[in-house]
Amino acid sequence: MQRPVTDRPGLQKHGLVDALVPTVTRKNVSNKNHQDSMEIVHKTAFPPYSITLKNSQHNEQRTDRKLVEHLILEWKNKNGFELDITGRFGHEKRILIFANNETTFEELFDQHKPRSNSPAWKRPVPVDSVDFVETVFRWNINEVQDELKITYPPLIKLTIMHSFINKPLNLVRADFCSLEQVKKLMDTGRISIGHMKNTLKQYHPPAKISKCMKCFSHHHNTKECSSQVQLCVRCGLNHPFNNNCQNEIKCVNCSQDHYVGHLACPEVRQIGQNQKIKRTHLLINQEQDQHLCYVFNKQTFPPFPSSPIQQQNHEDF
Repeated sequence: MQRPVTDRPGLQKHGLVDALVPTVTRKNVSNKNHQDSMEIVHKTAFPPYSITLKNSQHNEQRTDRKLVEHLILEWKNKNGFELDITGRFGHEKRILIFANNETTFEELFDQHKPRSNSPAWKRPVPVDSVDFVETVFRWNINEVQDELKITYPPLIKLTIMHSFINKPLNLVRADFCSLEQVKKLMDTGRISIGHMKNTLKQYHPPAKISKCMKCFSHHHNTKECSSQVQLCVRCGLNHPFNNNCQNEIKCVNCSQDHYVGHLACPEVRQIGQNQKIKRTHLLINQEQDQHLCYVFNKQTFPPFPSSPIQQQNHEDF
């Protein structure tokens, strides 16, 4: 059964949303797909609602968490009901709202509530759709960090990531002092910050790939180089060293049109991939070592022989 979702008084008045629509339809689960459906219900008990934000300067200045908190407050003031919801950003300035209980879901779904300025309804999003976070971070990173430390005590700090041109990215790195805490978060795939859910992925530090500054090989350092000539970093040829080389840019390792050591170089990418695999194996081995059980073997580790003084003290007792 499918019913349209109506807006509530106050949301249009305060310019918060353009539309509030359910992202999936309600269907009976067949026996054939019962197992798959139960897996979906376990992750999110109710389908999300999609809120489209208006293009206003007031909304642009709000953080993702503040928008959801504002929705809860406005809904309570205008409808006398406090929503129990969790949200996360979706595609094209949309926020996905997840009801945490059946009462909240029915409150959002009920079409018999008074409506005003009914929005234009959009086609529901398929159940298997994927939403990517495409909003620019406007977080107060210290405020979010203090809030997360209450929920996750092993958290050390949060760091906003930047590109190679020092432009802020839509990524935040979280450093923890507990490998077990990281594993729990990676198993769920999301982290809750207030009323928002944010997607997680494993962080891999940039690969530090060294190279010889004489022949620019990645397989030995400068001290170990046996070459008798100094190659040009721009063209890879042997010519008098100066900063005015006008030859075509050519990598000495792969013969492509980029400087030596560039991230686009196939050899650099292969070395970085090998380092990533090696770090993954080290993490796996470290986790397995934490669960090893050691049994004391007297034959392998015999006790130290006791001295005559220790024997005398033992007899006195």
